[in-house]
Amino acid sequence: MPREGEIDRAALDRYREMLRHLKAEGFTTMVTLHHFTNPHWFVARGGWEKGPLPPFLRYVNETVGALDDLTDLWATINEPTGYAILGWLLGQWPPGRKRDFFGCLRVIRRMMRTH
Repeated sequence: MPREGEIDRAALDRYREMLRHLKAEGFTTMVTLHHFTNPHWFVARGGWEKGPLPPFLRYVNETVGALDDLTDLWATINEPTGYAILGWLLGQWPPGRKRDFFGCLRVIRRMMRTH
């Protein structure tokens, strides 16, 4: 979602093509819906700590609808605790906070709810 509410259909088409090739070669396919990166507009609106979650749910619905016939396994969010700990406790990933225990818990809670 390069902009809120906008689905990048060309990106979905690229993923469909990759999945088609993998299936043709006999691979079991798996798609991870969130793998550490977020759109800039989502971060600007509070991201996982306090941003709007309905756009993520729309992204999930659109992506699953577009790729489900070629996907064997789904992962909603890759390593949510690692994402929160590295960003809110250790400060090694965006947003670069250190020792923000309550922010870390908010992020984990919201990711769990969204999952």
